[in-house]
Amino acid sequence: MQLTHAEVINFRTLERVDVRIDPKATLIVGRNNSGKTSFVNFFEKFFGEEDTRFVLEDFSTCRIADIEQARQIFGEAQSHAGRGDSATSEDLLAKAYDLVPAIQLVLTIQYTEDDDLAPLTGVILDLDDTCFEVKIEAALEVARPHDFLKDFWSASQREQFDRIKWLRKNFSDYFAAAYRAVSPLHENVRKEIKRGAAESILSVKFVYAQTKMDD
Repeated sequence: MQLTHAEVINFRTLERVDVRIDPKATLIVGRNNSGKTSFVNFFEKFFGEEDTRFVLEDFSTCRIADIEQARQIFGEAQSHAGRGDSATSEDLLAKAYDLVPAIQLVLTIQYTEDDDLAPLTGVILDLDDTCFEVKIEAALEVARPHDFLKDFWSASQREQFDRIKWLRKNFSDYFAAAYRAVSPLHENVRKEIKRGAAESILSVKFVYAQTKMDD
């Protein structure tokens, strides 16, 4: 088996990056603050130690602004619902839900008939004999966007509300990691999988640079 592509979406400065993985070695080269360390940290967040956690600042400022806009639109939907305008309210709610961002890591893995396919049995979603590729998606997302926006909007109605402080404090209560198998032939065909199932396919280990060395 070979990891061939890693697509990063909405992680810090990496809004949408597709990295091709070389069979032997892949070098990430760039200027300072261009996202090299973030790319490595991203794998650690999803596949590293269990105590590794995402924080609000793992979203870019643009995506945090989307969350704030979603809160405001949710409030407008509540106002329309209170006036009996359910159609407009539903449209606004759908728009607000769509604005709640997710962080995604999409991995493409190729295999051959000679590989041990036991770890892949839960993620092969197609019956095409010519397809030797699987996709795994790891995502940090809100499972219940209505509850999240309702609580966020309700909190904003109180005096001395600090939206960033509230999001930081409650971030892990609403945003959680999810893992899925995705069909490489039909993107809408998806299946929820356990983190352990993904880890049985992809082993991630880190050796960090040592900038201070003695004799």
